[in-house]
Amino acid sequence: MKKRTKIILSVLGVIIIGGIAYGATHQSSGVAVVTETVKRGDIHQTVEVTGDTQSVRNLDLAFNTSGTIAIMNVAVGDTVHAGDILSILSSAKISASLSQAASAVDQAQAALDLKSAGATIEDIAISSAGVASAQASLDAAVSSLAQTQLQATQTQHTGDVTVAAAEDDVTQALSSTTESATHAQTTATEAIRSLVANIRSALSKADAILGIENNLVNLDFDQDLGITEANSFSDARDSFIVAAAARDTAELSMLATDAQTAYEYTYTTLIAVSRVLDATTGGSSTLSLDDLQAMKTSISSATSSLTSAGSAFISAEDALETAIRSATDSVTNANNALAKAQAARDANNAAATAQIASTTSTVALRTADLATAQAQLAKTSAAPRLVDLAGLEAAVAIAQAQYSTALANAADATITAPISGIVTVVNADIGEQAQSGSTLITLLSSNNQFEIVMDIPEADIAKVHVGQQSSVTFDALGDDNAFSGSVYHINPAEKLIEGVVFYEAKIVLDAASDLSAIKPGMSANVTIDTANVNGALFIPKRAILEDASGKYVRIPKDALGNFDRRSVTVGLYGDDGSAEILSGLNENETVIVTIR
Repeated sequence: MKKRTKIILSVLGVIIIGGIAYGATHQSSGVAVVTETVKRGDIHQTVEVTGDTQSVRNLDLAFNTSGTIAIMNVAVGDTVHAGDILSILSSAKISASLSQAASAVDQAQAALDLKSAGATIEDIAISSAGVASAQASLDAAVSSLAQTQLQATQTQHTGDVTVAAAEDDVTQALSSTTESATHAQTTATEAIRSLVANIRSALSKADAILGIENNLVNLDFDQDLGITEANSFSDARDSFIVAAAARDTAELSMLATDAQTAYEYTYTTLIAVSRVLDATTGGSSTLSLDDLQAMKTSISSATSSLTSAGSAFISAEDALETAIRSATDSVTNANNALAKAQAARDANNAAATAQIASTTSTVALRTADLATAQAQLAKTSAAPRLVDLAGLEAAVAIAQAQYSTALANAADATITAPISGIVTVVNADIGEQAQSGSTLITLLSSNNQFEIVMDIPEADIAKVHVGQQSSVTFDALGDDNAFSGSVYHINPAEKLIEGVVFYEAKIVLDAASDLSAIKPGMSANVTIDTANVNGALFIPKRAILEDASGKYVRIPKDALGNFDRRSVTVGLYGDDGSAEILSGLNENETVIVTIR
């Protein structure tokens, strides 16, 4: 038989007192649940390492535009000075740019002429039709809003009626289940008392033979007991002592668990006494056969009576457990039905409210559309304003200025030495094609440029790629002086440092920065911007758990710490402890971070 616990009685007490709250109400349970909302935003991931500063002198030069090389004034080994013209593209691209700028001037002038002429009859007719269409749309939106408001009122009334009926069902469930549970408890209590009384009676009959608590009762025949089976009497005596102690405990507590224990020990004692009597021959002057048979009959009767009381006790306990379970289920089902009714009502009301808001917004939009259409008609019908013409006249002036700029920007087809140095590389010659931004000439600079050499741990190397931007500070210059740079080299070969795998990488500092304070050998602190996701769904990393089935989060069901498991796919982990969610969650959902 299963052991009954105090939890069952506690549940019964809650039902009797009426402490089961409606499903929407949560009692304090001592459980602290920390939650977080699924949000959308930007996630940033960086790798932070240190490195050493080294000087580098080669400077790559390129055209700012593409074209055919017309002039090449330098060769490898030449010495140049700042301002020297090194190479020039052919004039074909310059001519195309000038032609495009001239065309832009013509287009701007045409727009000015069109505006100066004013609106045509066709333009006015189109604007008038737009006003009529906007008015019709507004009328339809106003009618839809009135219908939506009526439906919302009906929806709210229906939901209130359903919730009220569900509340009545909860009240009825509490009343009916309390009565049945109370009756079952009373029956169980009476069964415990009856069983305890039978236990005392059975042990009294056993003691009339064993003479343990009443050691005078068997003085005449104790030497005859169990003579054909060694140890049977001592075993029966030991069982009796244990059963008597359990009997006393049960009589004091009147608990089901104690009564069950006393019952089991008492039954064992009766069996042991029967074994003693079976090992007793009788027929002596101190114990006749009739007396022995009477003792056996007494113990058999006691066993039968005890068994009947035990069966009644078990039935009563089972009935109590069934009544409690039924009561709990009934109230829980009623509360669940109430919760569903409330949720449905709230959802329907929210949907109706949202629909009203949507149609109200539509009315506002259609009102604005009508105002816009009316304004457009007025604008189309009106004579050109000086301010409108002024804007177009300014556009003409800008296009003309751009044409002038195109003439001046012919210098884009020229490479001029920005520094003094020696030509170390020339990648093309006259007549060959040069691409914008492609290195054409490399100078060995007389002024220092700098790179940072870093050792990146094995755990971070997969995050780092050529071209990633970096922020660099130097211990000697302080954290307030930051320099920019980019990754330009990663050595694929591993590098062991004290048994740990690293990979060497290099970044080059932005030459546009003032590098005058930087010296070779300075210790550098580098933050590499390895990954960024804009508009990502994210939650705290601590909310993500993992087991043999994979990564998952806990979706709270109530304030008591109960939750549903939800599998998720995780993307980027951010520096701020956030984690990108690729699948499994939606924005504004709630997840559990910790339960304490």
